[in-house]
Amino acid sequence: MRSERPDVTVSALYEGQVAIIVNELPFVLIVPSIFLYYFQQPDEYNSKSGRFGN
Repeated sequence: MRSERPDVTVSALYEGQVAIIVNELPFVLIVPSIFLYYFQQPDEYNSKSGRFGN
């Protein structure tokens, strides 16, 4: 999986994944990746769970 967003990268690191950063590339590679990670939206990292409409 790859990401250009720092919040997604930090969340992946907190979940125990590894971020591969290469010079002069605008994105990082996040490994290991499973198929279910592709369905998670980046905005889910910033939203508070349990709140509706706020």
